[in-house]
Amino acid sequence: MDEEVTAGGRGVLAGAFALLAVLARGDGPVGLSELARRAGVPKPTAHRLLTQLAALGAVERHGDRYVVGRLVAVLGGAWRPYPGLRDAIAPVARKLAAVTGAPVAGVCLDAERRERLIACSGDMLPRMNALGFNSIVPEDAASKLLLKCFDAAETEAPLSRLEWRRVRASVSDRGFLVASHTEPSAVRCVAAPVFAPDGRVVAVVSTMVPGTRLPSSVPDTLVQAATDVGRRLGPVR
Repeated sequence: MDEEVTAGGRGVLAGAFALLAVLARGDGPVGLSELARRAGVPKPTAHRLLTQLAALGAVERHGDRYVVGRLVAVLGGAWRPYPGLRDAIAPVARKLAAVTGAPVAGVCLDAERRERLIACSGDMLPRMNALGFNSIVPEDAASKLLLKCFDAAETEAPLSRLEWRRVRASVSDRGFLVASHTEPSAVRCVAAPVFAPDGRVVAVVSTMVPGTRLPSSVPDTLVQAATDVGRRLGPVR
């Protein structure tokens, strides 16, 4: 049986996703009329779909406005840029943390090119908090490396052409990137790319070492860990 068609001529499923897409933009709670207009769905149809989505937990209603529901967050959290990425990174992150004694994280970019934590060593969060950082991974090393691997994002990064050339040269020559942070605590952040079997960079393995001096063994150990993650990734079938 063909999918039911809304009054606007689109499939019901497409209409539901159009509504969710508007809410996912993060503009805050949206009323029915505005939501229907932005999604291009007739208001009566939008009301019916939102009622069904709310019953599923995909949207939440607060008064006369709607926001994304918990179910969407759960489903979105399952997304990875490559199948099996979390399972490949998690054991390597734990092993690397045990060898270096430093917190380790695996990071990728989501569809909006925002950093997303995939896996981390068990004590990553408390150790980051002890260093005074509120975020999971400081932006510089991991973000620059990730953005370097996605050319489309280059124009969005606050880097000059000269800075971009320096970042690319650093990664190409050494296979890793190092960034220094002095606030709120002095740390050295090192990141290395994870390559999928098809040659794409799908994630970054990153670690942080307190202080201004970086042990010479850390970069090579990190690059080897990123290589091990890549080997654990099988081809997409």
